Amino acid sequence: MDIEIDLISDWTEYLRSEIAASGYSVGPNDSLYDLSYKYFNIQKRKVLASPRTVHESTTLSCPKEHQSGYTALKNKLINGEDVTPHLSKMILNNNYEDFLLNDWGIHHFHLGKNINDGFVERTGPLLFALVKDSDVYCIDIKAHGAWSKQDLIRTLHTEWPKSIASFRINGILGLSYQPSNDDIAKLRKAGVQSMVQIEDGVVYGPIGGGYSTAGTSIQSRMQANRYCRLIRDIERRVKENTDMYIGKIKEHGLTPGKVSRFQLMVNNQGFYVVEMES
Repeated sequence: MDIEIDLISDWTEYLRSEIAASGYSVGPNDSLYDLSYKYFNIQKRKVLASPRTVHESTTLSCPKEHQSGYTALKNKLINGEDVTPHLSKMILNNNYEDFLLNDWGIHHFHLGKNINDGFVERTGPLLFALVKDSDVYCIDIKAHGAWSKQDLIRTLHTEWPKSIASFRINGILGLSYQPSNDDIAKLRKAGVQSMVQIEDGVVYGPIGGGYSTAGTSIQSRMQANRYCRLIRDIERRVKENTDMYIGKIKEHGLTPGKVSRFQLMVNNQGFYVVEMES
């Protein structure tokens, strides 16, 4: 049985379409490598609109003039509303790398109330929070630029250690060199990954997945590579089991085409393949 199948090309077109539909630029010569990274990096920077339980640290302090904006943001997070207007405007740039997010997995939110050009008013103080699928851990409200303050990780460890337990490096007594906050900022710019020591015997690796020497997200790159491997594996399985699939088509009373053409489909549940001629 002759078949036509090129799931990698299908995946490439899906990525191109999804990136463009989200309002980001797609170059005519963007490779699968480029598109895959762009797609997963965009997803990493977004906060999916979904109801979440909001947890506040005991040390969180909100300036009085921003209390109403902070309350409005919390309500949006609780109700599952879109909080994109509270994110950095740099989210519109698909080439932007958020070092705080890539390194420690922490988002920062502006506390303005009035929306202009799709974003709330920019505020000096920002909410720093760790966002999970069902929970948001509000660490503190700090000045703009507090991207490398290790107190952010210390608060997560003190208040919600389970939220970052998988990133704790077991069996290590401590770091021979403990970078300062300023050191971490400089290391990030140089593309050098660092770890954070909270106390003796408590050291955390990159909660956000880390960044490469080029400053790009290692997590996004690994996701991109994993999905490409998965799609190639699906294509191999279809080729190896074509007769079985054709048999199933016939069992359903359908007539296969002279050439079976398989195409990749994607939905919220994952990947599946459709034989298009029947």
